[in-house]
Amino acid sequence: MEDRLIANKAFRVILFGIEDVTGKNGLKSILNFSGLAKYIDNPPPDNLEIQDAKVSEATKLAIAIEELFGKNGAKATLFRAGRMIGKWAISENPDVFKAILDSVSGKSGAEKAETILQLVAGAVSSQMNTKVWVERDGETILYKDKTATYCFNRKSEEPICHVAAGFVYELPASQLPKSKVEIKEIGCMSMGEPYCTYRLIIK
Repeated sequence: MEDRLIANKAFRVILFGIEDVTGKNGLKSILNFSGLAKYIDNPPPDNLEIQDAKVSEATKLAIAIEELFGKNGAKATLFRAGRMIGKWAISENPDVFKAILDSVSGKSGAEKAETILQLVAGAVSSQMNTKVWVERDGETILYKDKTATYCFNRKSEEPICHVAAGFVYELPASQLPKSKVEIKEIGCMSMGEPYCTYRLIIK
């Protein structure tokens, strides 16, 4: 798979989300370990320009966390980091968040979750320089993602995009406090799939 440039803002929120979970020194260790020391105290600028940050660099961060925290500890840490990245994505993209709030008024459950993820998919597609889309079947929502943000050129026998799962979970869960949101990555590009698939069930 050929490497791909992504928006400054997209990589910026990834760094901030990881720092919220691991702490400032933890992020420094991860950046050093992954060969990305250039980002220490130097996140990409807060804009949508697609300049220097690469999708492969986001994957390197996930790999570094896996190796530093161990497989079991890493899974929980990566999922938590994904949730924090979701929170940062909301705060760093106020126009998208406003559109979300305007669009979900009066909706509930799966309908609200689908609307939220449709809007997010559009922003992610643009910032990650590829395609993301959403499908719905009753109370089940499928978030389909070709970004390979955390599995770029990796091979695995099981899904490994725990950060993305946390991100996709956080966006509807934060707006559905009275609903139970369940998420599972059921297909991953690291397994040879054409895209990663996250199944959300809203109860």
